[in-house]
Amino acid sequence: MEHHTTYLGQLRLDPPLAEAELDWLRAFAEWGGGPHGDPFDVPMNPRADLAGRAGQDPWARPADEGRRTGIPAGVRDWAPCDEGCHLVWRPAPFSNDALLALRFLVDHFLGPRALARGRGPAFDAFTFDHRVDGVLAAHRDDTEELFLLRAEDGRFHRETLDPGTRRWSGDGDGGGDAGAPQDADEGEAPWEVGAASEEAPGGEVVGARGATVRELVRHRAARGPRGRGP
Repeated sequence: MEHHTTYLGQLRLDPPLAEAELDWLRAFAEWGGGPHGDPFDVPMNPRADLAGRAGQDPWARPADEGRRTGIPAGVRDWAPCDEGCHLVWRPAPFSNDALLALRFLVDHFLGPRALARGRGPAFDAFTFDHRVDGVLAAHRDDTEELFLLRAEDGRFHRETLDPGTRRWSGDGDGGGDAGAPQDADEGEAPWEVGAASEEAPGGEVVGARGATVRELVRHRAARGPRGRGP
């Protein structure tokens, strides 16, 4: 079952990306993968390869894409900002595997143990010394689950705030963790998240319309079961 997840927030890159890193990673997000068996078998200029695929659906995601390429489909949904100081979500249909995508970017291109080091001239200008920190709020449209993705020095943790109205055990936002949404910590009410979100790296997450995570969760709790009013 396809589902979509909406993400609020951004992740800090420290130090910011150098110009060569910024340009390559933004082009890589536009390229988004191809029929290659090796995740490093990518064009030195991904935009040129993308131009060669003109006319194809840019959001087409074959069911076996991850198995064919070794590149999570969701990498195309995350790109550096124009200044190279943050990773930001690029809204896209059926965006739902942020953990897989973000871990791939850190493990291959950003962190000190990045696997791309020494894999070709495209990476000669990469410094591989970037911390990734921050917190994202996320909402699944199939279960109405609300959760946080926390990043601390390139390590990611998923925290459920409200498990939603029903369970789904498929793939997606588990990002390599258990498929079903995870419960909040034992003894913690899932809607009491104010202190945790305010103390999270980067401060409290704020949505496009100014809604904070606390407000989103309180709104969800007040609605009751899906399809019913307060």
